[in-house]
Amino acid sequence: MVAAYILGEEEREETAAEALHSCTVRGASIITLHELAHILLRRSLGTRLEDVLALLERAFTLHGVTREVAVTAARLRLSHRLPEVDALILATAVEEGYDVFYSFDNDFAELDGQEIGSTTVRYLG
Repeated sequence: MVAAYILGEEEREETAAEALHSCTVRGASIITLHELAHILLRRSLGTRLEDVLALLERAFTLHGVTREVAVTAARLRLSHRLPEVDALILATAVEEGYDVFYSFDNDFAELDGQEIGSTTVRYLG
């Protein structure tokens, strides 16, 4: 969702903006920063990298991978068959106590509406 908003993906930007503006507190995993940097570099947008990452850091509280996040991610990988990176990102939201986790990623489609810990998953795809 963050990439769709920051990179202005036409078909997703409005939905992402609505989700972001509905949150009074916004956080993201440091893994999200990694994924965003990877997308920029893959799209040959490396010249925008520092500006985009600075925007991410202003708009979100970034959270590192802690012991608790790593263990929760391992559980989520097994119980919901999530890829490692997706499990780490969701586990960060869960462990940091965010109310809602938004994603366009198809890996979260089956989790839409489910509550994990105190975090509700919202699939936007």
